[in-house]
Amino acid sequence: MENGDGIVKFSDEIIKEFHLKVGDKIELISYKDGIMLIPLKNKPKLEDLLDGINDNNLYDEISFGKPE
Repeated sequence: MENGDGIVKFSDEIIKEFHLKVGDKIELISYKDGIMLIPLKNKPKLEDLLDGINDNNLYDEISFGKPE
């Protein structure tokens, strides 16, 4: 498999150590002496960020003076 989706089963110890859940994305890097597991964080989507804007976290515009 090359740069794709796949299913990997890890031991309970690895799942706990890396705080993995079903569906989490990870990168496996192969080395001569073993592999490195890197959990990948999902980047937030703009739509989800915009949905989080409400009256409690929307602030008035701040003026820094007139541009020259």
